[in-house]
Amino acid sequence: MKQEEQAQIREAQKGNILVFESLMKPLSQLATAAAILILGILIGRFGLTINDDSLITEPSSQDFFNPAVSDIDFIQYDPNSGNIAVQYKIVQAVSLQGKIDDPAIRKILVHTIRAEEHPGKRLKAVKAVAGKRFSDRELEDALIFAMENDSISGVRLKAAQVLGGFPINQSIKNAFIRVLLHDSNSAIRMEALEVLEELVEDGDITPILQGASRDDENEYIRLKASKKLERRENPFLYRKEEKWN
Repeated sequence: MKQEEQAQIREAQKGNILVFESLMKPLSQLATAAAILILGILIGRFGLTINDDSLITEPSSQDFFNPAVSDIDFIQYDPNSGNIAVQYKIVQAVSLQGKIDDPAIRKILVHTIRAEEHPGKRLKAVKAVAGKRFSDRELEDALIFAMENDSISGVRLKAAQVLGGFPINQSIKNAFIRVLLHDSNSAIRMEALEVLEELVEDGDITPILQGASRDDENEYIRLKASKKLERRENPFLYRKEEKWN
């Protein structure tokens, strides 16, 4: 009889151990997840380093847009589904220094020109590109976007001035045509005219200049476009005038 009671006690103890382990397993998983998150915060905020060189990688330009964890508000674990819910705050301050040929710098400039809310920062980003030589279609498209769409005329004008210093390809030429035809600011239309009149030998530019000489609301633009067309039609006459002057 005693042996049977002892066997029953051992079975009950074994069952209690299994129940305890099943309860502790999700808690252990939760603790592990929390420990990983906290370790990430410590590394990000206090500059903790790992000495294993095999784990060190060079940052890419995309890394500058990946947010860092700042604070954990709460962590909830559902033992039935196994889901973990985490609410946290993110913050990231990154300092970059480089030249226009640095892809990361160009990526930041593109983002600023297209998406920055503060117009002063958009203008500075456009100015940072002025006079630089590079080959980056994404940045070129961002400048075209700024010239045509920025809500601040000063940003549009500066973008036009910067693009005017680029080798004029078809995309840039078409953008300047749209600006000359549609921009409400006469100074920006003038900048577009300055670029397009140098391309007057292109067959598709002549009707644009003819339209500007006839329809533009600004008298100076009308006069300047007419002058360029006359110079193209009578090059000998203008060379003779330049010689006497």
